[in-house]
Amino acid sequence: MKHITTGEGGMAVTNDTVLAEKMRAFRSHGIAVDTHQRDKDNAWFYEMTELGFNYRLTDIQCALGFSQLEKLDKWLVKRNELAQLYSPKLENGCATPLTCSDDVTNAYHLYVVRTKCRDELFLKMREGNIGVNVHYIPVYLHPYYQSLGYSKGICPNAEKAYAEIMSLPMWVGMHESDIDRVVRFFD
Repeated sequence: MKHITTGEGGMAVTNDTVLAEKMRAFRSHGIAVDTHQRDKDNAWFYEMTELGFNYRLTDIQCALGFSQLEKLDKWLVKRNELAQLYSPKLENGCATPLTCSDDVTNAYHLYVVRTKCRDELFLKMREGNIGVNVHYIPVYLHPYYQSLGYSKGICPNAEKAYAEIMSLPMWVGMHESDIDRVVRFFD
């Protein structure tokens, strides 16, 4: 379902050099100078300067992700084509697709709609073997954040959106017939 995969793990991108260094240390046990730099400097000494984890991808995972990067542009075009098939087919139904500005290219990781009957429609579609889902529960509504004192009501717009949104199936292998099968639930 994702645009590209590495099996597990991922990549972070930034143009902030300070943040980039922090992320490199965080992914490597909090060690400030990574193994590549030590090899380049013919050095062996390293120190853990902050808390970190082993969040590095394996070479095999990197190779898988890298090979998929070459296909990403084509897949983004396909996802936008699928979205363009979805949108008019939902015009007269009980769901409204989310929109974005004309100056933005949507990557359509998810194809999200708003509907006043989300819970009922979700169950009906799941019973019809349609892989819908709800993305995402507002973070502060999770028990962990509730235990830190966050409470329902602090972001009413996020809560309203959460109560109405549902993600429809979206992957590059879809065909118009798949979309027709999904949208028939919205009549």
